[in-house]
Amino acid sequence: MSTYDPTNPTHRRDLAGALLAKLATCGFTPVRIEGTKEAVYERVVDKTDGRIRVLVYTSVIPGPSGTFEVRSNGDDSIKVCAVYRTQREALKGRERGLVKDRRIHRTGDIQGKDGIMDRVHQRMRDVWTASKTGECCPSCQAPKFLAKSGNLCCSELCWKSDSDINRPYRPTSYRSRYAGSHY
Repeated sequence: MSTYDPTNPTHRRDLAGALLAKLATCGFTPVRIEGTKEAVYERVVDKTDGRIRVLVYTSVIPGPSGTFEVRSNGDDSIKVCAVYRTQREALKGRERGLVKDRRIHRTGDIQGKDGIMDRVHQRMRDVWTASKTGECCPSCQAPKFLAKSGNLCCSELCWKSDSDINRPYRPTSYRSRYAGSHY
């Protein structure tokens, strides 16, 4: 096979077909996620009661005449991540990213060693392994996620009370903090 060309509709259909076939053979099932136009697939991680899932954002969209193809623009990539659905009532089943956004750029051959499909399969395996072997909170045994601060944080926010979790966030700006004071 020649190098994948995102401007070629045949290549886009071939990649979509290969990607959907690989996901099916690896045990992934389609899932509908509000706000996404591309096909998203999920696989529940073993022994987690459905709380940890590996998601694959495929960039596959419906094509002409009922076929499927990947998006034509070259800057869109296939993404693989793992998410955790919280159990705590105050968090209302929110999802936290455990293994975030592993991208696979659509460059090179579709099949073959180090081709697009080989890299997709390897990323799915890496995310699956990372989601099963990640660090857990010593207090509640929930998996930890990487917070914006760069620190690992309990997915269930077990150190916060329910009232703290449901309190509306009001950022304090510098100006409002010192309003009315003269320095």
